[in-house]
Amino acid sequence: MFQINTRHLLRNAMAGSLLSFTLLFSAQVVAEIPERLNNMMVGVRIADLSITSLAKNVFPEFGKVSELIEDNRGQFLRHQAKVIHNIFLTERPVINGKQVTLKLTAFIQDRSFTGFERFQVSYQRIKRDKFKDVSTRHLESINLADTFFRADVSLINRKVVLRDRSHGISMVFPLGVGAIDEMVRNTGKYELLTQTIANGKIEKKRLIQSRKRPSYYKGLPFIRITGGDDKVTAIGFHIRQNKKELQRSFVSHGCLRTRKADLLAFYNLAEYGPQDSIPLNISYRIQDNEGANLDHPWGKINGRYKTVVNVGSPDAPRCRRKKEFFWFQKVPALVLIGTVHRPVPLEMFNDDQNYIEYPLRKCLTKKQDSMLNKVREDMEKGLISAEEERITAEKIINNKML
Repeated sequence: MFQINTRHLLRNAMAGSLLSFTLLFSAQVVAEIPERLNNMMVGVRIADLSITSLAKNVFPEFGKVSELIEDNRGQFLRHQAKVIHNIFLTERPVINGKQVTLKLTAFIQDRSFTGFERFQVSYQRIKRDKFKDVSTRHLESINLADTFFRADVSLINRKVVLRDRSHGISMVFPLGVGAIDEMVRNTGKYELLTQTIANGKIEKKRLIQSRKRPSYYKGLPFIRITGGDDKVTAIGFHIRQNKKELQRSFVSHGCLRTRKADLLAFYNLAEYGPQDSIPLNISYRIQDNEGANLDHPWGKINGRYKTVVNVGSPDAPRCRRKKEFFWFQKVPALVLIGTVHRPVPLEMFNDDQNYIEYPLRKCLTKKQDSMLNKVREDMEKGLISAEEERITAEKIINNKML
């Protein structure tokens, strides 16, 4: 961990609590920031930059900086901050030799203040396992009541960007998004099970603070999405499932999966903010003015993904709906998806491409699928004609024989 030596406390500056003390924990001296991280710093939790494979060797001490602020919040923040939802970079870190300067924003909450505090932290890196002379300076406090946020989701890049343009606040969180339908459910195009939505919103009245059923929501928030037509959708932001870590891939039946800390920050932003609804766009790729230049270093999984299972043939694909049990709890019937190990076909998704709108095939239940197979077998055995098979199959698909 770390140790604060109060003998190194130098002064309190009139401009805002300038503190200096020695920290004793590991830090690697790094002269330059790799180009690959250029758009993966602003809006990102500083703790994330010390654990993700892309950044942990560049900023190994950032996690300890975050812990230091959490454990000594009275020295870094003007308000008491009962809860710190996020500590993230406001600007790109400045590294001048061994001297590091960070401009940070903390999203905090207590009884008297909910909002953002901007502050600067500087320190000197020494040797491999130490750095010293940490100083902090308060820059600005922004009440959440004075903000206006919007949310933009990039499905291909698997991220959500939350922005308040009036104060220049940006937060970026990684996501797991919908599985890929490779022309099984849809008869004419590749698409994701997460629908694209223009002019949607997150309504305060639709927020669920603690969703317990099905059990995999773990009693954590569910942030439901309303479409641009004001119709409430079945999808929303919720906690990642099953795996210990978020799978930043195409994995869900349509919902947007998040990490716990990100979900709680997003929920509290929506619940306690001044807006009755947060504007939301969900696109394959978002535009520059919507946060396209911001990304997160959390690793994307591009070598495997989930796809709608074809229970028919390549020439006559069929999808199936499956009722599942999770922790002895029945969940709604969802389209059957499975994992494939091959590169994600990112080139098949383009917001600017004018697709022909093809109808969706009806996904079958296991019982319907079994009945169709029996009818096909009867036709192949000569027990019924091809026309009888076609008419019977149509009745099965349209639930007229169940």
